[in-house]
Amino acid sequence: MKKYLLYTALALMLFSSSSMAQRWRIARLEISGGLTTLNYFGDIGGSASSSNFMGLGDISFSSTRPGINLGAQYRLGERFYLQGTYNFGFITQSDIGSKNEARNYAFSTMVNEVAVQGAYYIIRESDEPYFYSALQTRKGFVQYKQPISVYAFAGVGGLSYKVTAKESFEGSPRFDDSGTFSIVIPAGVGIKYALFPRISFGAELGARYAFSDLIDGFQPSASKSNDVYYMVNFKLFYKIQSRYLSKGYTPK
Repeated sequence: MKKYLLYTALALMLFSSSSMAQRWRIARLEISGGLTTLNYFGDIGGSASSSNFMGLGDISFSSTRPGINLGAQYRLGERFYLQGTYNFGFITQSDIGSKNEARNYAFSTMVNEVAVQGAYYIIRESDEPYFYSALQTRKGFVQYKQPISVYAFAGVGGLSYKVTAKESFEGSPRFDDSGTFSIVIPAGVGIKYALFPRISFGAELGARYAFSDLIDGFQPSASKSNDVYYMVNFKLFYKIQSRYLSKGYTPK
């Protein structure tokens, strides 16, 4: 009888473990949408000081512009995701407060970006945002949250853009609006917080390296690098549960 109970307990444990390991397959697809802020780092504007640590001196609230983001991601494994993203917004900058303030150049660019990215979850998403503990025997099972996950991403995308010159840059022979498309390399990190089993809120910081130096409409002869812009995305995620798997079928 004891052996029978032992074998039954082991079988239940193995079945439970297998079910938990496969539970992530029930909701592989996730869609998202939200708001974006954009900042630009290039040949117009910048810090007036040469001691500009990693470009942090170039960040200003006045040059931050809004946008929107849409996306979908498909879970390939417990930690790996394939993402498709769309970002729309504006980037702008001026020479005010920079070492080239007397030049008085400024611009505004409308950006449309589509990208495909791979994401790796350093702190992986839990299949359920709740875990249980039976350490307190008087209260039975105690529920506590472990809803945070952290990931890094990188990929490749296409950027369609339209630049408009402003201030002294408008009408300047140095203004070049011939560029309208560029390949971009997105990379960054993100964090998610599970509000409910299917709904999460996230924030994402990503840099975009462009294969163009004309996103600002300006390519000086002394320029040695292409343009870069940063995005901070605030996202709301929704998991789409598979109807087939949700009916109790075991995924293969």
